[in-house]
Amino acid sequence: MDCLLRLGSEFMASRRYFRAEDSFRTASIIAPSSPLPLIGLASAQVGCGVQLAAAITLRRLFVDFPEMIDVTLSPALQCDPERSRAVARQCVQYG
Repeated sequence: MDCLLRLGSEFMASRRYFRAEDSFRTASIIAPSSPLPLIGLASAQVGCGVQLAAAITLRRLFVDFPEMIDVTLSPALQCDPERSRAVARQCVQYG
């Protein structure tokens, strides 16, 4: 699982969000008792622009791991700030 998390983080850093999503999703299947793949998966989904999928993933994360609600993400697991702003603008524009 560590290899998949590392690979997902590398994909996030290079803005390859769909590849990152695949890596984090696979890691979440391999290690369902760990919150880390879900955190990466939700962030990758935001980068991909699939907000509904990200919302579902975050709900799953917070229901299964409520202690993660107040955790701050490492920059390696966040999508590019410019991409985040673009996704937020689309959400506001299209509801």
